[in-house]
Amino acid sequence: MPIHLKHHLTGRSGLRERAVFVGSRRLILLLIGILLFGISPVHAARPALPAPLCGLVSERLICYDVQTAAPTLISPEGQHVTDYAFA
Repeated sequence: MPIHLKHHLTGRSGLRERAVFVGSRRLILLLIGILLFGISPVHAARPALPAPLCGLVSERLICYDVQTAAPTLISPEGQHVTDYAFA
């Protein structure tokens, strides 16, 4: 039976059913994404490094940020470091 005749006989276009179908598919995809990628505040707040990290690289002292692992040059410009220690 052609769709236009079915619509005429039942008085329904099927738009509501399609909207429910699309909405349920979006919900399923969202849940799959959360399960796969672990979207949670606890996961997002986890630091990039397990502890502060510093190293002597090319006679310069570099420390890395715990949260972002971004390097920060500690030794003054133009000065060479041969040894370091933390107290």
